[in-house]
Amino acid sequence: MAGTGDMPAFVRDSYRLGRRTRSVVTPEELAAWTGVPRHQLVRLTYRVNPGGLVPPPVRLVAVCEPEDADGVARTMSRLLESRGWTARAERELVDGGEAS
Repeated sequence: MAGTGDMPAFVRDSYRLGRRTRSVVTPEELAAWTGVPRHQLVRLTYRVNPGGLVPPPVRLVAVCEPEDADGVARTMSRLLESRGWTARAERELVDGGEAS
């Protein structure tokens, strides 16, 4: 996670408590102890290379449900191809906070 702004409140609170007590509780442990289920999402980050038909943005980020990740990746590939861009893609699981 890039910064505390990307973390759900309960994860942020866990890290604050860990720093204060010198004990780190993982998000999984915190979810088990509090009974709050974790909801994971997939973050697809594309770092776009210069070139193509129009100037590209530096980075494109899509966050989606895990079962939708392949479809989003195909759509992003078509978008990149239609603009003449090439990109390096990173796929990671991120904590989406409490399950709804």
